[in-house]
Amino acid sequence: MIRFVRPDAEASGGERRIDDYYNDRVARGWESKSVEGQQADAREKPAQGRLRLSADEAARARERERLRLSRQRVLQEMEACQNPRHRQLLEQALADLDEKLKKADSERQT
Repeated sequence: MIRFVRPDAEASGGERRIDDYYNDRVARGWESKSVEGQQADAREKPAQGRLRLSADEAARARERERLRLSRQRVLQEMEACQNPRHRQLLEQALADLDEKLKKADSERQT
């Protein structure tokens, strides 16, 4: 640890570490105040544009999002894939995910 003598420390006869000097000069708690403000703003704003979903609708929306993200991951893996067997497996997985997404969309429209 680097030690130094502050000009005002000479008068008191003591040495202080640099991190002690830094901590004396930096305001504390500004991060938590910012978070508190953001939370207060979020509570004050009405839920504009958000639809209330039933439990079943919310579960279907989560499932559809899960399928969409899985499809995106498979596509990314296909871009980097060099093994033909692995690519074939990924193509099958992609076809399966597309089928499930198609089914989820048809259920949503009915």
